[in-house]
Amino acid sequence: GASIQDDLVQQTIEQFEQQQMQT
Repeated sequence: GASIQDDLVQQTIEQFEQQQMQT
């Protein structure tokens, strides 16, 4: 449901932030 979608979005955002920090 929505909660699962929110978790997936959070994981994607965290990965995106990590990539930016590495750059």
